[in-house]
Amino acid sequence: MEWVRIPPAEWLETENQVIDAFTYLLNNNIDGIAYDTETTGLSIYKDIPLLASFSDGIRRFGFEAEWL
Repeated sequence: MEWVRIPPAEWLETENQVIDAFTYLLNNNIDGIAYDTETTGLSIYKDIPLLASFSDGIRRFGFEAEWL
């Protein structure tokens, strides 16, 4: 098994930054996009997402889930 290095997160705070990040991911993606969320718990009925991150393995973008 080989260790995979995770790119440092670029924290996004504005709508334009989020749009630019997703434009980058959609235009430069070859092998896929990974994503992760942090939530208030494990129940899909009562818990909500707080943070999200997306990465193409070269760049990683993190932001508050309200931008989803």
